[in-house]
Amino acid sequence: MDWDIAFQVADLLEIDDQKVVHELLKDIYENPRFINALSEKSAV
Repeated sequence: MDWDIAFQVADLLEIDDQKVVHELLKDIYENPRFINALSEKSAV
């Protein structure tokens, strides 16, 4: 999800920015595609 959109939605739902960042980062680091991309980049 795009960060700007995530913050706009959070504003509409009155969710704290810190919670948005935490959840997005958690989601990224649990994403196997993201992890594979990092592994491939470091192997080059």
